[in-house]
Amino acid sequence: MPRLRISGQPTVQLQPYHSYRFGSSPIVELQIEHESVEQFHGALGVSPDFVVRLVAWSGKVYVNGEDVAAKDIGFEIADDRGFVELRFGDVPAELYFESTMYEDTDSGYEDGYRGAPPFD
Repeated sequence: MPRLRISGQPTVQLQPYHSYRFGSSPIVELQIEHESVEQFHGALGVSPDFVVRLVAWSGKVYVNGEDVAAKDIGFEIADDRGFVELRFGDVPAELYFESTMYEDTDSGYEDGYRGAPPFD
């Protein structure tokens, strides 16, 4: 399953069929306390085939440096380690796709891990 890591926060394993709101509001699932993040900044959801749908509501969202309003993110746009660079306002984040989710991208590691996690 894809994992999301927002700068300064623990990694979250994203579950298929779930939606996650993110922003500075205390009622969202992924709270980000930063001046560049709106209360209801955006949302993301995960499909059964592990594609992440990312939607900006009232704030800026970037995928691999591109400003997007909405984007479907799959393993095919990840780098060779399985990471997709995200940014919510000025807050960096990364989406990680385990290679074991995809038969043709085996990393050689039993758990599919392909590199050191960011922000450590």
